[in-house]
Amino acid sequence: MKTLHLDSTFQPVAGDDISFETFVFHGGEPHIKIKSSLRESDEVFITTRLNTFTALGTLCLAVDAIRRMGVAKIKCYIPYFPAARQDRVMVPGEPLSVKVYADIINGLKFDTIYVFDPHSEVTPALLNNCQVVNNHAFITEIIASIPEPCILISP
Repeated sequence: MKTLHLDSTFQPVAGDDISFETFVFHGGEPHIKIKSSLRESDEVFITTRLNTFTALGTLCLAVDAIRRMGVAKIKCYIPYFPAARQDRVMVPGEPLSVKVYADIINGLKFDTIYVFDPHSEVTPALLNNCQVVNNHAFITEIIASIPEPCILISP
């Protein structure tokens, strides 16, 4: 499996790293260039943190670049789904923000989208091919990997 970690500080999935470079044009548009060679038979796993619209734009551009290289099977890991807490319209004039993000991401046609802590059932209901990462299983795995006793503090 080939991995594309769009945030270098967030690499939750192991694989053969895909080399790339990003930059922002003077007009503010993000850009990406995939530097690794990819084949149609490759399975690509993209990890990202979507904390800005620029990050969302970079994800969209990365998927387009990878598909243009012939890759058909792409998965994505988004630990915190953007606007997951805006899962209903409270007053007239507000957007259904989670649906806006979901529609954009659904347009990328991922084989699987992994989401950690989706806030409610709305996010996985709106996302195509969504798999929710179970919080308890994740924390159990992390604690088991720590060699010394630890204390977990959670709200």
